Amino acid sequence: VMDQAAWNTLHGRFVMESSQEGMPLSRLRGHVEPIFALIGLVFLLYDHVNALLVLQTVVVALGALPLYWLAREATTTGQQRGFPAAFGVAAALAYLLYPPLEAANLTEFHPVALAPTFFLFAFYYLWRRAYWRYGLFALLAMSCKEDMSLLVVMLGVYGLVSAWRAGPGPARRAALGWGAVSVAVGVAWFVACIYLIVPAFSASGSYPLFQRYAE
Repeated sequence: VMDQAAWNTLHGRFVMESSQEGMPLSRLRGHVEPIFALIGLVFLLYDHVNALLVLQTVVVALGALPLYWLAREATTTGQQRGFPAAFGVAAALAYLLYPPLEAANLTEFHPVALAPTFFLFAFYYLWRRAYWRYGLFALLAMSCKEDMSLLVVMLGVYGLVSAWRAGPGPARRAALGWGAVSVAVGVAWFVACIYLIVPAFSASGSYPLFQRYAE
C-alpha cells in the first residue's frame, strides 16, 4: 500500500494505490499525507520497497540529534560549558532505545513514523527562536498525517507561553507572532483535512475514523 502510494506519487499519480480494494484509489479517502511527495523521491535512488524501510530508519534515528542538542544546551551554563554533553547523550539514547519508537520503526512503513523527528527538530528550533527553521519542520510534521497538525497547535501554545520568557521587545513579538500563526495554521489544516479533503475522496462522504471509533 505505502509502496504504491509513494511510487505513484513520484510518477504523477498523487497517493494512488490499489492493493486494498483491487482498483486505483486515492489514500486521501482516509488520510492526508503530503509528505509522500518527498518520500517518493527515494525511488530515484533505489526503486524497491526496501528503500522505504531504510528511509524510515534513517529519519527516525535522526530524531536523536535535536534531543542531544537540546539536553546539552539546556544544561550548559557559565563555566560548565562542554561538560553537560553527557546529558545530551543520555537524552539521545533514551530516544533511540525507547521500545514504542523501535516498534513503530519495525512495523512496516508509515509516514507518521517520521513525525517524531520533525516534531523534535521543530521544538528545538522553536526553543532556540530560529523561527524559519522551526516553521519548516513544523510543516514537515503536519505533512505526515492529518492529526499531526494538533502537535503543531501545541507547539504554538508553547511559543505563546514562552513569549513571556523572551522579555519585552522584538523577541517577544516574534514569539507571540509565530505562536499565534502555529495555532491558527494547525487548527485550520486539521479542520480542512477532517471536514473537507478526506470527505471529498471518501465513499462515505465523511472522515472514516468517525465510523471506526463511533462507539
